[in-house]
Amino acid sequence: MLCKFCEGFRRTVDLSEAQEVQLHDSFDALRANSEARCHLCRMIHTDLHNQHESEKIEGSSLVIAKVVPYKGFIVSFREQSTMGTGDGVGKPNMADVKVIVEQLSVPRRIETTFQELQDVEDSHTGSASACRAALTWLAECTDGHPVCDTPNALDASLPNRIIDVGDYNDSEEPRLVENKGNMTGGYVALSHCWGGSSHIRTTVANLPHHKSEIKLATLPKTFFDAVHATRELRIRYLWIDSLCIVQDDPADWEKEAALMGKYYSNSLITISAAHGRNSEAGIFHQRDYLSTRPCQMSLRYNGNWRLAYAYARDTSFQISKSSMSGLKEPLPLYSRAWVLQEQVLPPRTLTYTTRGVYWRCQAMRFDERAPLAMSISDLLRDKPSNLGTFKGDPREIESTIAELQRNWIFHNHNAHFTQASKAPKPFHRNGCGGDHFIQDWGRLVHDYTSRGMTRQSDKLVAIAGIANIVSENRSIEYTAGIWSTSKDSIALGLLWSASKPGRRLLDVAPSWSWASIEEEVMWPGHLSVNLWQTAQFLRFESSGTVARSRGEITLRTNVRLGIVSTAGKVEIAKWPEIGNDGALPSFGDSGMSTGITPHWKQGVISLDEALQPLQLVYLVELAIGKINANRKDWLVHALAVINAEGKPGKLRRVGFSTWHQGVWNSPVESLALDATTSSDNSRVDGTERDMTLKLREMGVTIV
Repeated sequence: MLCKFCEGFRRTVDLSEAQEVQLHDSFDALRANSEARCHLCRMIHTDLHNQHESEKIEGSSLVIAKVVPYKGFIVSFREQSTMGTGDGVGKPNMADVKVIVEQLSVPRRIETTFQELQDVEDSHTGSASACRAALTWLAECTDGHPVCDTPNALDASLPNRIIDVGDYNDSEEPRLVENKGNMTGGYVALSHCWGGSSHIRTTVANLPHHKSEIKLATLPKTFFDAVHATRELRIRYLWIDSLCIVQDDPADWEKEAALMGKYYSNSLITISAAHGRNSEAGIFHQRDYLSTRPCQMSLRYNGNWRLAYAYARDTSFQISKSSMSGLKEPLPLYSRAWVLQEQVLPPRTLTYTTRGVYWRCQAMRFDERAPLAMSISDLLRDKPSNLGTFKGDPREIESTIAELQRNWIFHNHNAHFTQASKAPKPFHRNGCGGDHFIQDWGRLVHDYTSRGMTRQSDKLVAIAGIANIVSENRSIEYTAGIWSTSKDSIALGLLWSASKPGRRLLDVAPSWSWASIEEEVMWPGHLSVNLWQTAQFLRFESSGTVARSRGEITLRTNVRLGIVSTAGKVEIAKWPEIGNDGALPSFGDSGMSTGITPHWKQGVISLDEALQPLQLVYLVELAIGKINANRKDWLVHALAVINAEGKPGKLRRVGFSTWHQGVWNSPVESLALDATTSSDNSRVDGTERDMTLKLREMGVTIV
């Protein structure tokens, strides 16, 4: 609906001509018509409010629209002169609103739906209007997207337990159904943040009752809304983790948790309650759709009337056409570690936020905001940089996840994109080792370990769904968080570093796995180019379950000896005069001289955990690479390890180090020696340097 002023503007203006037209005779009039639900006035007024400019504009200011041919118009505000300046117009206000006008390329079914919903009241994201839009997106995907492989999702094997919500408009209470292996159909999976005072869950005690009924009145708001949305989408079954897994049965939990990735990847739709911090928040949210959806208008171009869409820059989901900060706010759901696989694995996701509803499948991104529809290829091109991100701006998260899915998760669909000359590009651009996926995995783990996790013992199982899908698609082996198909992939999997010392999780994973530490994990080794594995991997063994793994890595390589100083830092130390058979010493600090601390430009040693002073540390060389292909200097990557408690002859990882090659090969020549060094730099504590601080080649086993 347009007010009489905006309707007059629509009839008067020609979008092919540069011109300046009065839109309203006062800002007060625009504000009043915004409150009276004029779509264009509301859009302009909301944009000003988001800029924090609406209160700075005089109520009597003229509202002027300056047409930018074929692009839209700029709305500005000019104070009316009270001093008799001749034209009656004073100085312009610095605030303006840029309104883009486009003839959007929207599938006919979606265009028709939004035309019919143009003037329908829609005060929250769970309204009949919003559900109608979501149902249209689903129909567009199931009917017209071969790449989305919908027939399989419509006839998928249901999870071992599933909630039967009944038919559309059913008044019956939902109930939990156990699948004996022969039930198939399309189902909705819910992605949400746990928590809240009424967080209902299935237990051994209430399982029989839940199989009879789950009263809607007992459900937290998020679950209640999920049942409503599932029914509105004309889907019968709904999967919610805390209701479909017996939470106090460890055996059932471990078995079902390992299948969660499969449940999300086989779902017809995953509903993402993105704005809720717990299960009490609900999925739906109050909103003003007039300030979100583009305004459909018939406008003239060179005298010809055409249907076009007008929208303020703040209402576009395209990063390239929106600069407002409101769209860039991180969503609470994506701060949880378990949710990462719920983002990556579903073939279709229907996301609810405070600003609106949007859809992403393997072919398209649909939204209530402009441009309403965008192919995934165009969505990827809209990214502002070559490097993807998982945090921050939700729109960039969408493109990052879409690219990851195209490259590695739904790889069987790539033939479709190749035929269209849109073959997938590496997700990570700083290639090393020739395996882009291993580097992408490092970025994925970096994001994953930066998220919150209630039970750190879930470290491996909460990402196992992604690993299982990729392992099956690429026919590669996965063990305890790293890819173990080849010696190169094992080496790349070890090049991680903890952001700071933290609590170890050695009952969850081997010390060489990133899953063995509670802190955020980064992958400095993956930033190298021209990376070469220098260690000789002799043996790799692993065992355990999806949730808990054990393993050993045996390699032969160059090793340096270090010692922990009283300040808690690792210093290069002398090898003892005994033990020249190549075996690692197992004695204390006897016979050791004061260590030598490297300057940060020469070598950096980052510990995974705090160590006691005088603790022996061995630096085990893994690989060598460059920071930049154009530079001549090489960096050596090494693990810091110590003797494993109670395991004679075995070592465990305690840190990661990076060295300039010249310093690593001859540390005494390059390091700034301490006061124990003689003035001629020829001897250290009376011992020849090349005999006491040299590299040793030896075999080591890390557990």
